[in-house]
Amino acid sequence: MRYLSVLGPAGTFTDMAADLYLQRTQKQLSKLYFSSITKSLLAVNNETISVAPVENLIDGFIGPTLDFLELHKAVVIDELIIPVNHCLASKHVALSKIKKVYVQFSTHQQCKNFLEDLAVLLIINTESNIISAEKASADPDSAAIIPIHAAETFGLKVLKESIQDFPNNKTRFIVVANKAVPELQPAVFYKTSLLIGVQDKPGSLRDILSAFADRKINMTSIMSRPTKGKLGQYHFFIDIEGHQLHESVQQALNSIKKHNSVKLLGSYPEALQ
Repeated sequence: MRYLSVLGPAGTFTDMAADLYLQRTQKQLSKLYFSSITKSLLAVNNETISVAPVENLIDGFIGPTLDFLELHKAVVIDELIIPVNHCLASKHVALSKIKKVYVQFSTHQQCKNFLEDLAVLLIINTESNIISAEKASADPDSAAIIPIHAAETFGLKVLKESIQDFPNNKTRFIVVANKAVPELQPAVFYKTSLLIGVQDKPGSLRDILSAFADRKINMTSIMSRPTKGKLGQYHFFIDIEGHQLHESVQQALNSIKKHNSVKLLGSYPEALQ
């Protein structure tokens, strides 16, 4: 691998997660910045891996990342968790002078209560927090909801700190490659991500959950998403504790595969919270 694709510009929370990944793994990769999560993930190839947000504590799962994992051949090889703290920043000192607010689409949901109480004429969604900062720095009648470190970078004054709806906000990021050789180290706690297409009949989801429960496999998350093929038809993104090479996990997946489609998205070390 030579490159690491990232939602840019430099300074986004995804960029911070990428730096943490490079520091932790000691890999020598050059970062490539893209204007959207989808474009960053589409850059994955034999020479490029990608870091992308997949789940936020407040906003839940990130749609573009799940859509990519569904529609493309990709493997999750690692995960990271980053604390997320938002502030309102502007060229102005007074909130009363602000006519519009720039905010990244996921950040909007994380700060929804604050925005609903903010008396502004216009809220404009962007693809990244740093783009929000760039827009506000060039627009004297506006403000941006951004990471606090970005305010100083773009010459903005912090008007209010910690404006996310819940103070312990965090985002989980995944590292995605186009292929991977599963490694299993005895001292490492692993997670495995799956995409399961559920058979349309009574009890199908119960049978899937029982396949894990009967083997004492803990599910850490489950998320339903429309298949986009038929209205009312869903499949499930499921994260479990354990590695795809563990015997109990293999037994559970073999049981599930008898009646449902299973796409193995990868096994990787579990991030510390």
